[in-house]
Amino acid sequence: MLLEGYMKKTILAIVILSLLLSVCSCASSNSREVESLNQKISELEKQTESSAKSAAVATTVPAETSNQDGGTYLACVLDAKSELYGYIDKTGDYVIEPRFRGADAFAENGLSIVYDAKSELYGYIDKTGDYVIEPQFGGGVDFAENGLAGVRDAKSGLWGYIDKTGDYVIEPQFLDAGPFAENGLASVQNAQRDSQLYGYIDKTGDYVIEPQFSDAGPFAENGLACVLDAQSKLRGYIDETGDYVIMPQYEGAWNFASNGLAWVQDADLSGGYIDKTGDYVIEPQFGWADDFAVNGLAPVQDADSSLYGYIDKKGDYVIEPQFVSAWVFAENGLAPVQDADSSLWGYIDKTGDYVIEPQFNSASDFFKVN
Repeated sequence: MLLEGYMKKTILAIVILSLLLSVCSCASSNSREVESLNQKISELEKQTESSAKSAAVATTVPAETSNQDGGTYLACVLDAKSELYGYIDKTGDYVIEPRFRGADAFAENGLSIVYDAKSELYGYIDKTGDYVIEPQFGGGVDFAENGLAGVRDAKSGLWGYIDKTGDYVIEPQFLDAGPFAENGLASVQNAQRDSQLYGYIDKTGDYVIEPQFSDAGPFAENGLACVLDAQSKLRGYIDETGDYVIMPQYEGAWNFASNGLAWVQDADLSGGYIDKTGDYVIEPQFGWADDFAVNGLAPVQDADSSLYGYIDKKGDYVIEPQFVSAWVFAENGLAPVQDADSSLWGYIDKTGDYVIEPQFNSASDFFKVN
Protein backbone atom coordinates (compact mmCIF):
# COMPACT_ATOMS: atom_id res chain seq x y z
CA MET A 1 0.00 0.00 0.00
CA LEU A 2 1.11 3.56 -0.61
CA LEU A 3 0.93 6.75 1.47
CA GLU A 4 -0.38 10.12 0.53
CA GLY A 5 2.37 12.66 0.50
CA TYR A 6 4.33 9.71 1.26
CA MET A 7 3.89 6.44 2.85
CA LYS A 8 3.55 6.97 6.43
CA LYS A 9 3.27 3.47 7.27
CA THR A 10 4.52 0.60 4.68
CA ILE A 11 6.23 0.84 1.66
CA LEU A 12 5.77 4.01 3.91
CA ALA A 13 5.87 4.03 7.53
CA ILE A 14 7.67 0.83 9.20
CA VAL A 15 5.86 1.60 11.92
CA ILE A 16 8.17 1.95 14.13
CA LEU A 17 6.91 -1.55 14.57
CA SER A 18 5.62 -1.09 18.05
CA LEU A 19 3.80 2.10 17.12
CA LEU A 20 2.21 0.57 14.05
CA LEU A 21 0.98 -2.40 15.93
CA SER A 22 -0.46 -0.40 18.78
CA VAL A 23 -2.25 1.98 16.49
CA CYS A 24 -3.50 -0.38 13.84
CA SER A 25 -2.45 -3.94 14.38
CA CYS A 26 -5.09 -5.57 12.24
CA ALA A 27 -3.04 -6.14 9.16
CA SER A 28 -5.51 -4.40 7.07
CA SER A 29 -6.33 -1.25 8.72
CA ASN A 30 -6.71 -0.16 5.20
CA SER A 31 -5.29 3.33 4.93
CA ARG A 32 -4.77 3.37 8.64
CA GLU A 33 -3.47 6.75 8.94
CA VAL A 34 -1.77 5.97 5.84
CA GLU A 35 -3.39 6.82 2.68
CA SER A 36 -1.20 4.54 0.84
CA LEU A 37 -0.17 1.21 -0.30
CA ASN A 38 -0.14 -1.71 1.17
CA GLN A 39 1.44 -2.01 4.16
CA LYS A 40 4.56 -3.77 3.83
CA ILE A 41 6.11 -1.40 1.55
CA SER A 42 4.98 1.45 3.74
CA GLU A 43 6.47 0.02 6.83
CA LEU A 44 9.73 -0.64 5.09
CA GLU A 45 10.17 2.97 4.06
CA LYS A 46 9.84 4.31 7.52
CA GLN A 47 12.89 2.40 8.49
CA THR A 48 14.96 4.47 6.12
CA GLU A 49 16.05 7.97 6.96
CA SER A 50 16.01 9.14 3.40
CA SER A 51 13.26 10.99 1.65
CA ALA A 52 12.20 10.38 -1.91
CA LYS A 53 13.65 12.64 -4.57
CA SER A 54 11.96 13.73 -7.75
CA ALA A 55 13.47 11.94 -10.71
CA ALA A 56 12.41 9.85 -13.60
CA VAL A 57 14.30 6.93 -15.06
CA ALA A 58 13.32 5.02 -18.16
CA THR A 59 11.68 1.66 -17.58
CA THR A 60 12.65 -1.64 -19.13
CA VAL A 61 10.56 -4.65 -19.88
CA PRO A 62 10.79 -7.26 -17.13
CA ALA A 63 12.63 -10.43 -18.00
CA GLU A 64 10.77 -13.67 -17.43
CA THR A 65 12.22 -14.89 -14.17
CA SER A 66 11.61 -18.61 -14.03
CA ASN A 67 10.92 -20.38 -10.76
CA GLN A 68 10.03 -23.93 -9.88
CA ASP A 69 6.37 -23.34 -10.72
CA GLY A 70 7.24 -21.53 -13.96
CA GLY A 71 6.07 -18.17 -12.61
CA THR A 72 7.64 -14.74 -12.76
CA TYR A 73 8.50 -13.05 -9.47
CA LEU A 74 9.34 -9.42 -8.84
CA ALA A 75 10.11 -7.44 -5.70
CA CYS A 76 9.78 -3.73 -5.04
CA VAL A 77 12.93 -2.05 -3.68
CA LEU A 78 14.10 1.43 -2.70
CA ASP A 79 17.24 2.22 -4.68
CA ALA A 80 20.07 3.41 -2.43
CA LYS A 81 21.37 5.97 -4.93
CA SER A 82 18.25 7.57 -6.39
CA GLU A 83 16.05 6.94 -3.36
CA LEU A 84 13.27 5.94 -5.76
CA TYR A 85 11.40 2.67 -6.06
CA GLY A 86 11.80 0.11 -8.83
CA TYR A 87 11.30 -3.62 -9.33
CA ILE A 88 13.92 -6.38 -9.38
CA ASP A 89 13.90 -10.05 -10.36
CA LYS A 90 15.32 -12.90 -8.29
CA THR A 91 18.85 -12.16 -9.53
CA GLY A 92 18.66 -8.68 -8.05
CA ASP A 93 18.62 -6.98 -11.46
CA TYR A 94 16.17 -4.17 -12.19
CA VAL A 95 13.38 -5.03 -14.63
CA ILE A 96 11.58 -1.75 -13.95
CA GLU A 97 14.10 0.99 -13.20
CA PRO A 98 13.70 3.11 -10.03
CA ARG A 99 11.43 6.07 -10.80
CA PHE A 100 8.58 6.01 -8.31
CA ARG A 101 8.19 7.68 -4.93
CA GLY A 102 6.35 4.57 -3.74
CA ALA A 103 5.27 1.22 -5.13
CA ASP A 104 3.51 -2.01 -4.19
CA ALA A 105 3.00 -5.60 -5.31
CA PHE A 106 1.36 -6.54 -8.60
CA ALA A 107 -2.20 -7.84 -8.31
CA GLU A 108 -3.62 -10.84 -10.16
CA ASN A 109 -4.79 -8.57 -12.98
CA GLY A 110 -1.17 -7.58 -13.63
CA LEU A 111 -1.43 -4.03 -12.27
CA SER A 112 0.47 -2.39 -9.40
CA ILE A 113 -0.24 0.87 -7.65
CA VAL A 114 2.64 3.36 -7.60
CA TYR A 115 3.23 6.86 -6.28
CA ASP A 116 4.31 9.05 -9.16
CA ALA A 117 7.45 11.12 -8.48
CA LYS A 118 6.40 14.06 -10.67
CA SER A 119 2.69 14.50 -10.02
CA GLU A 120 2.79 13.11 -6.48
CA LEU A 121 -0.41 11.22 -7.27
CA TYR A 122 -1.17 7.51 -7.42
CA GLY A 123 -1.74 5.47 -10.55
CA TYR A 124 -1.42 1.87 -11.75
CA ILE A 125 1.28 0.38 -13.97
CA ASP A 126 1.62 -2.93 -15.82
CA LYS A 127 4.66 -5.18 -15.57
CA THR A 128 6.48 -3.20 -18.26
CA GLY A 129 6.31 -0.16 -16.00
CA ASP A 130 3.87 1.71 -18.25
CA TYR A 131 0.85 3.46 -16.79
CA VAL A 132 -2.45 1.74 -17.50
CA ILE A 133 -4.32 4.06 -15.16
CA GLU A 134 -2.69 7.49 -15.07
CA PRO A 135 -1.70 9.06 -11.73
CA GLN A 136 -4.81 10.83 -10.43
CA PHE A 137 -5.58 9.53 -6.95
CA GLY A 138 -4.63 10.68 -3.48
CA GLY A 139 -4.05 7.12 -2.31
CA GLY A 140 -4.99 3.55 -3.11
CA VAL A 141 -4.69 -0.17 -2.49
CA ASP A 142 -4.12 -3.22 -4.67
CA PHE A 143 -6.73 -4.65 -7.01
CA ALA A 144 -8.64 -7.55 -5.46
CA GLU A 145 -9.75 -10.78 -7.13
CA ASN A 146 -13.13 -9.21 -7.92
CA GLY A 147 -11.39 -6.64 -10.09
CA LEU A 148 -11.92 -3.65 -7.80
CA ALA A 149 -9.36 -1.43 -6.06
CA GLY A 150 -9.92 1.10 -3.31
CA VAL A 151 -8.66 4.60 -4.13
CA ARG A 152 -8.74 7.99 -2.45
CA ASP A 153 -10.29 10.66 -4.63
CA ALA A 154 -7.83 13.53 -5.04
CA LYS A 155 -10.57 16.19 -4.92
CA SER A 156 -12.94 15.02 -2.19
CA GLY A 157 -10.42 13.10 -0.12
CA LEU A 158 -12.95 10.26 0.18
CA TRP A 159 -12.41 6.64 -0.77
CA GLY A 160 -14.26 4.65 -3.41
CA TYR A 161 -13.55 1.69 -5.70
CA ILE A 162 -12.47 1.62 -9.34
CA ASP A 163 -12.29 -1.09 -12.00
CA LYS A 164 -9.26 -1.85 -14.17
CA THR A 165 -10.17 1.00 -16.53
CA GLY A 166 -9.91 3.50 -13.69
CA ASP A 167 -13.65 4.23 -13.62
CA TYR A 168 -15.51 4.39 -10.32
CA VAL A 169 -17.74 1.40 -9.62
CA ILE A 170 -18.40 2.50 -6.04
CA GLU A 171 -18.35 6.30 -5.77
CA PRO A 172 -16.04 7.98 -3.23
CA GLN A 173 -17.91 8.11 0.07
CA PHE A 174 -15.73 6.53 2.77
CA LEU A 175 -13.04 7.92 5.07
CA ASP A 176 -10.98 4.78 4.53
CA ALA A 177 -11.26 1.66 2.41
CA GLY A 178 -9.47 -1.67 2.37
CA PRO A 179 -9.14 -4.38 -0.28
CA PHE A 180 -11.92 -6.85 -0.99
CA ALA A 181 -11.31 -10.31 0.48
CA GLU A 182 -12.06 -13.64 -1.19
CA ASN A 183 -15.46 -13.68 0.51
CA GLY A 184 -16.41 -10.51 -1.35
CA LEU A 185 -16.32 -8.17 1.64
CA ALA A 186 -14.16 -5.08 2.20
CA SER A 187 -13.70 -3.02 5.35
CA VAL A 188 -14.53 0.68 5.09
CA GLN A 189 -14.75 3.62 7.46
CA ASN A 190 -18.08 5.42 7.56
CA ALA A 191 -17.82 9.13 6.72
CA GLN A 192 -20.86 10.24 8.74
CA ARG A 193 -19.91 12.47 11.64
CA ASP A 194 -22.04 10.59 14.16
CA SER A 195 -20.51 7.23 13.31
CA GLN A 196 -17.03 7.24 11.82
CA LEU A 197 -16.61 3.54 12.55
CA TYR A 198 -15.60 0.60 10.38
CA GLY A 199 -17.94 -1.93 8.81
CA TYR A 200 -17.91 -4.22 5.77
CA ILE A 201 -19.46 -3.70 2.34
CA ASP A 202 -20.07 -5.94 -0.68
CA LYS A 203 -19.14 -5.16 -4.27
CA THR A 204 -22.26 -3.01 -4.70
CA GLY A 205 -21.12 -0.73 -1.89
CA ASP A 206 -23.90 -1.82 0.47
CA TYR A 207 -23.11 -2.61 4.10
CA VAL A 208 -23.21 -6.30 5.01
CA ILE A 209 -21.79 -5.66 8.48
CA GLU A 210 -22.80 -2.25 9.81
CA PRO A 211 -20.13 0.21 11.02
CA GLN A 212 -19.33 -0.64 14.64
CA PHE A 213 -15.56 -1.13 14.97
CA SER A 214 -12.74 1.34 15.62
CA ASP A 215 -10.60 -0.49 13.08
CA ALA A 216 -11.11 -3.51 10.84
CA GLY A 217 -8.91 -5.78 8.75
CA PRO A 218 -9.65 -8.04 5.78
CA PHE A 219 -11.21 -11.47 6.12
CA ALA A 220 -8.73 -14.33 6.03
CA GLU A 221 -9.09 -17.70 4.32
CA ASN A 222 -10.55 -19.19 7.51
CA GLY A 223 -13.43 -16.69 7.43
CA LEU A 224 -12.22 -14.55 10.35
CA ALA A 225 -11.28 -10.86 10.39
CA CYS A 226 -9.31 -8.91 12.98
CA VAL A 227 -11.17 -5.89 14.41
CA LEU A 228 -10.64 -3.27 17.10
CA ASP A 229 -13.59 -3.23 19.48
CA ALA A 230 -15.04 0.29 19.83
CA GLN A 231 -15.75 -0.06 23.55
CA SER A 232 -12.90 -2.06 25.04
CA LYS A 233 -10.27 -0.86 22.53
CA LEU A 234 -8.97 -4.41 22.41
CA ARG A 235 -8.68 -6.61 19.35
CA GLY A 236 -10.58 -9.76 18.58
CA TYR A 237 -11.86 -11.72 15.58
CA ILE A 238 -15.28 -11.77 13.94
CA ASP A 239 -16.95 -14.06 11.41
CA GLU A 240 -18.78 -13.00 8.25
CA THR A 241 -21.92 -12.18 10.21
CA GLY A 242 -20.03 -9.66 12.34
CA ASP A 243 -20.23 -11.79 15.48
CA TYR A 244 -17.16 -12.32 17.66
CA VAL A 245 -15.60 -15.77 17.39
CA ILE A 246 -12.59 -14.75 19.48
CA MET A 247 -13.56 -12.07 21.96
CA PRO A 248 -11.62 -8.77 22.13
CA GLN A 249 -8.67 -9.40 24.43
CA TYR A 250 -5.46 -8.49 22.60
CA GLU A 251 -3.46 -5.28 22.62
CA GLY A 252 -2.30 -6.07 19.13
CA ALA A 253 -3.41 -8.60 16.54
CA TRP A 254 -2.74 -9.57 12.94
CA ASN A 255 -4.73 -11.40 10.31
CA PHE A 256 -4.77 -15.19 10.16
CA ALA A 257 -2.22 -16.66 7.77
CA SER A 258 -2.80 -19.55 5.37
CA ASN A 259 -1.48 -22.02 7.97
CA GLY A 260 -4.30 -21.09 10.33
CA LEU A 261 -2.22 -19.09 12.82
CA ALA A 262 -2.41 -15.41 13.73
CA TRP A 263 0.13 -13.33 15.60
CA VAL A 264 -1.22 -11.45 18.62
CA GLN A 265 0.16 -9.31 21.45
CA ASP A 266 -0.89 -9.68 25.07
CA ALA A 267 -1.13 -6.91 27.66
CA ASP A 268 2.65 -6.60 28.09
CA LEU A 269 3.06 -6.47 24.28
CA SER A 270 4.75 -9.86 24.06
CA GLY A 271 3.76 -11.62 20.85
CA GLY A 272 2.77 -15.21 20.16
CA TYR A 273 0.60 -17.21 17.76
CA ILE A 274 -2.99 -18.38 18.24
CA ASP A 275 -5.21 -20.77 16.29
CA LYS A 276 -8.80 -20.06 15.21
CA THR A 277 -10.11 -21.00 18.66
CA GLY A 278 -7.98 -18.29 20.27
CA ASP A 279 -5.66 -20.77 21.99
CA TYR A 280 -1.93 -20.13 21.94
CA VAL A 281 0.04 -22.51 19.73
CA ILE A 282 3.24 -20.57 20.34
CA GLU A 283 3.29 -18.71 23.66
CA PRO A 284 3.92 -14.93 23.76
CA GLN A 285 7.68 -14.37 23.76
CA PHE A 286 8.58 -12.16 20.79
CA GLY A 287 8.82 -8.41 20.36
CA TRP A 288 7.28 -8.57 16.90
CA ALA A 289 6.41 -11.22 14.33
CA ASP A 290 4.81 -11.83 10.96
CA ASP A 291 3.00 -14.59 9.07
CA PHE A 292 4.29 -18.08 8.47
CA ALA A 293 5.33 -18.61 4.86
CA VAL A 294 4.72 -21.62 2.62
CA ASN A 295 8.13 -22.98 3.67
CA GLY A 296 6.94 -23.14 7.28
CA LEU A 297 9.08 -20.28 8.61
CA ALA A 298 8.02 -16.97 10.19
CA PRO A 299 10.13 -13.85 10.91
CA VAL A 300 10.18 -12.80 14.57
CA GLN A 301 11.95 -10.22 16.69
CA ASP A 302 13.88 -11.73 19.55
CA ALA A 303 12.78 -10.13 22.82
CA ASP A 304 16.31 -10.13 24.27
CA SER A 305 18.51 -9.02 21.38
CA SER A 306 15.81 -7.11 19.41
CA LEU A 307 17.24 -8.75 16.30
CA TYR A 308 15.18 -10.74 13.81
CA GLY A 309 15.38 -14.42 12.96
CA TYR A 310 13.05 -17.12 11.67
CA ILE A 311 11.16 -19.78 13.63
CA ASP A 312 9.35 -22.97 12.67
CA LYS A 313 5.78 -23.85 13.70
CA LYS A 314 7.07 -25.11 17.06
CA GLY A 315 8.53 -21.71 17.87
CA ASP A 316 12.14 -22.88 17.54
CA TYR A 317 14.71 -20.79 15.70
CA VAL A 318 15.74 -22.17 12.32
CA ILE A 319 17.62 -18.99 11.38
CA GLU A 320 19.09 -17.33 14.46
CA PRO A 321 18.31 -13.66 15.25
CA GLN A 322 20.85 -11.57 13.33
CA PHE A 323 18.96 -9.01 11.23
CA VAL A 324 17.77 -5.49 12.03
CA SER A 325 14.46 -6.36 10.37
CA ALA A 326 13.03 -9.20 8.32
CA TRP A 327 9.96 -10.08 6.26
CA VAL A 328 8.11 -13.17 5.12
CA PHE A 329 9.56 -15.72 2.70
CA ALA A 330 7.94 -15.62 -0.74
CA GLU A 331 6.93 -18.62 -2.83
CA ASN A 332 10.21 -18.33 -4.73
CA GLY A 333 12.09 -19.12 -1.51
CA LEU A 334 13.58 -15.67 -0.84
CA ALA A 335 12.96 -13.26 2.06
CA PRO A 336 13.99 -9.59 2.43
CA VAL A 337 16.13 -8.78 5.46
CA GLN A 338 17.94 -5.71 6.77
CA ASP A 339 21.61 -6.38 7.33
CA ALA A 340 22.90 -5.55 10.82
CA ASP A 341 26.26 -4.29 9.58
CA SER A 342 25.33 -2.15 6.59
CA SER A 343 21.68 -1.41 7.47
CA LEU A 344 20.91 -2.16 3.81
CA TRP A 345 18.37 -4.70 2.58
CA GLY A 346 19.09 -7.90 0.71
CA TYR A 347 17.48 -11.32 0.24
CA ILE A 348 18.24 -14.64 1.93
CA ASP A 349 17.25 -18.24 1.29
CA LYS A 350 15.88 -20.66 3.88
CA THR A 351 19.38 -21.40 5.16
CA GLY A 352 19.86 -17.74 6.06
CA ASP A 353 22.49 -17.17 3.36
CA TYR A 354 22.34 -14.10 1.14
CA VAL A 355 21.24 -14.76 -2.43
CA ILE A 356 21.00 -11.04 -3.24
CA GLU A 357 23.55 -9.05 -1.26
CA PRO A 358 22.41 -6.09 0.91
CA GLN A 359 22.23 -3.03 -1.38
CA PHE A 360 18.79 -1.43 -1.08
CA ASN A 361 17.39 1.16 1.34
CA SER A 362 14.25 -0.96 1.71
CA ALA A 363 12.77 -4.03 0.08
CA SER A 364 9.46 -5.87 -0.20
CA ASP A 365 8.60 -9.53 -0.46
CA PHE A 366 8.77 -11.13 -3.89
CA PHE A 367 5.34 -11.53 -5.52
CA LYS A 368 4.18 -13.47 -8.53
CA VAL A 369 3.37 -11.43 -11.62
CA ASN A 370 0.85 -12.75 -14.14
